[in-house]
Amino acid sequence: MFQQTNTVALALRWTAYEPGLFQYVFLDVDRARNWDEFKRAISRFAGPGQNFVFADVEGNIGYHAAGKLPIRHYAGGVPLDGSTGQQEWDGYIPFEDLPQQFNPPAGMIATANANPFPVNYPYNVTGNFAAPDRAEQILNLLRAGGAKLKPQ
Repeated sequence: MFQQTNTVALALRWTAYEPGLFQYVFLDVDRARNWDEFKRAISRFAGPGQNFVFADVEGNIGYHAAGKLPIRHYAGGVPLDGSTGQQEWDGYIPFEDLPQQFNPPAGMIATANANPFPVNYPYNVTGNFAAPDRAEQILNLLRAGGAKLKPQ
């Protein structure tokens, strides 16, 4: 027989389970004709953080992180003591404050599970960015003219 000796309250919460947040934005993303329409569509994306890229027939390119990222006043990423209520979120990072690029000077964008948040980002954002070197490898290949991009 299993006997529990200690009880621990953990603070666990995920944006995907928040009531009323789900909106299917992908049809509007597909129909976007310019950067502003694209941003308007993805600003409604309520799922966990995602990377969205943009290109149009005028040659513009862009990147924008989207999703509901909680404002935390602690370094999140692991379950915390939930018995005090001190670990609650304080809303969500405003969409306008999420990382974005439009027509960057380098003329290229790569996103591949790398950390998009600058060192001096004003919000606590943590995560396991699975392959931090992949985006840099992609950029290096693009800078080299894509010569090594042949299928194997």
